[in-house]
Amino acid sequence: MQGFRDGKVFVFEPSPEHISVIALDIDQNLLEDRVFIVPNGLGEFTNPMQGIDSSLSAIADTGNSVANVEDAAPILALEDFLAVQGIDRRDCIKLDVEGLELKALKGAAAALKLYRPRLAVSLYHKPEDFFEIPIYLKTHFPFYRLYLDHYTIARDETVLYAIADPLGDP
Repeated sequence: MQGFRDGKVFVFEPSPEHISVIALDIDQNLLEDRVFIVPNGLGEFTNPMQGIDSSLSAIADTGNSVANVEDAAPILALEDFLAVQGIDRRDCIKLDVEGLELKALKGAAAALKLYRPRLAVSLYHKPEDFFEIPIYLKTHFPFYRLYLDHYTIARDETVLYAIADPLGDP
């Protein structure tokens, strides 16, 4: 894949506990020049608050949703972040943002239309995401082909993949 070795990965994570684990992984795998931690979650709109409400330690549990407490964590709209950073490529977006996946997609709508990045979107945080997210993508971005996969025997780890048809196709 051309440009892969020059690519950058931005990890959006508001939880200090998760950030320390991610930072250790980056250090141990010598990825400091390619993987960057952004201490924010992703959503539809930017919430400029600093830090995360310490009472939200439960978000560390797999499968929990922060969708009802997004005002207690710093949130960025992906397009706001990318514009400030001057990033002009969006090849792949993986979303596991604890129940804010649909809002994060809405916050990245311009990038989805212009760049058609590959998507991997977690669906297991809220039952309604199993139908709301695919409907949103097919309604607003009909050029995506959608695929569903599941990785464990538990309810966790169901992922919706979206791959764009080549430019010019419907």
